[in-house]
Amino acid sequence: MAKVKVKLVRLESNHNNLRSSVILGECDDLPKVGHVFQMEGPPFDPNGGRRYVTTTPVTESSSLPNVSKIVFKTKNSKYRLEVLG
Repeated sequence: MAKVKVKLVRLESNHNNLRSSVILGECDDLPKVGHVFQMEGPPFDPNGGRRYVTTTPVTESSSLPNVSKIVFKTKNSKYRLEVLG
């Protein structure tokens, strides 16, 4: 699968490991139950490297009526992933 432009939105969480609740970036694969979800995005610091996000394994995943949106849960959080293109 080619890289897909996405927006990851943290809906619920019991930790503060992400520095923001909305991340724009790209992923190679959409969330799959039993697998970690990984994506990359631009750095917070213009002089820094790419930003990488890796979740714990996905425990639940469901598509919203609009196929371009997926809600998924991990051990510690709930997210909405929007496919942008």
